[in-house]
Amino acid sequence: MTTTQLYVELVHGGSFTEDQAKLNREIVSEGAYPHLYGHELPPEIKVDKRSFLIRADSVESTALGGIDVNTARSQDGNPKLPKIRTGINTFGFKLKYPPIAVFRSSNGKLYKINGKTRFTVLVDEWGYEWIIVDIYEANEGYSKDEVDYALEIFGQSANIEDDPSGDTSVEDLFDGCRRAIDRGWISKDENNVPE
Repeated sequence: MTTTQLYVELVHGGSFTEDQAKLNREIVSEGAYPHLYGHELPPEIKVDKRSFLIRADSVESTALGGIDVNTARSQDGNPKLPKIRTGINTFGFKLKYPPIAVFRSSNGKLYKINGKTRFTVLVDEWGYEWIIVDIYEANEGYSKDEVDYALEIFGQSANIEDDPSGDTSVEDLFDGCRRAIDRGWISKDENNVPE
């Protein structure tokens, strides 16, 4: 009897394989993650490819649309990076979780929208060349601003719902609300009070 290895022991300069991407796609249930794949996913975005193998250097390192868009945290980086790094280094990279999420913009460039900490560990620290990702893109009929707002919601909901992930602090949510008010995503009443 053969057992399926649900984790990958990392090697410097390594790469994930097509078989590992296929295994990830098979064992990550879409129904278990409705905020990533189902009815809770903002309607402005959709999944184009699940558990897809791409070159890590094809992912842009800058935030989509500028420094104030697609930031799930008010602070720079995940405060749980050391704990997540230790978990991956000690127990391997687990294939039972949704992969890193990237967004394909209208110009074809890919931007990280979830899993930035795992990307840091895999690519920046271990030098992985090929990684497993889910690729999202905009649905037709929505403005760039509406899509940017959906990506903001996506990044925060992924950190609230998923394991492993960093904690979302009150400051993170406050900062996201402030940004949404400034951008007009949350409207104000006649007294200039956010609704």
